[in-house]
Amino acid sequence: MPYGGWELTTVNSTLRGVRQLVNLWRVAHLPIDLPSRGPFPVDDSLGMRVAIGMLIKSLEPGRYSQTYQQFETIHKLRAAYSNLHMSSLEGVNSLRTVGGETAKMSLTLLPTNSLWFERFSEVCLKCMGQEVRQDWALTLAVLHALLEVLEDEWHCAEAWPDRHCITRAGCFAVIAFCGSFRGNEVFLTDLYGLRKISGRTGWGILRHCATVGEVQRGIPPLLPSYSPGRQD
Repeated sequence: MPYGGWELTTVNSTLRGVRQLVNLWRVAHLPIDLPSRGPFPVDDSLGMRVAIGMLIKSLEPGRYSQTYQQFETIHKLRAAYSNLHMSSLEGVNSLRTVGGETAKMSLTLLPTNSLWFERFSEVCLKCMGQEVRQDWALTLAVLHALLEVLEDEWHCAEAWPDRHCITRAGCFAVIAFCGSFRGNEVFLTDLYGLRKISGRTGWGILRHCATVGEVQRGIPPLLPSYSPGRQD
């Protein structure tokens, strides 16, 4: 990774600037004093050993391919090494924090926080690429099928605690779908207000919510059994 992993245009621009600076120093009869390019110290103060481990691990079979692993997978080695270093004697003694009570910044001698390792990670990601496979969205047909299964289980259950548990599972699925909520946001909804507005109870409110979710998304109801006219 020459020149710290910069882009080719950046390297060429830097080279031109350094040449111009050297020529100007010669005109002014000043000594040419450029930063040393090496040799680097024998100890690993830049995180090179972690970088080598990441490259070797990238050749192992991964989730999406049998010939390599994704960058996000091999980059977890950096997080593991960072956590180990921060909990070690060297890491605890070298850690310093600056800032106020709320906003703080940590200063440490962690090798994987070096500029060299940051440039290595950038180049590694650009060379490897990143394959993202998002989870499929929950469709209306799947939601309706789920409610049918839960309703059958509800009728088969004899104990009210079991029915209550099944009903809660249905409520969670419908509310998360209609509101496009994340898992923790479902518990923040007002179920009393939802029941008061819909005027329905039991599985009727679930069917009503599923139908409302379809209307809001501009899609007609897929199953006649979930139309707003049916009530339990």
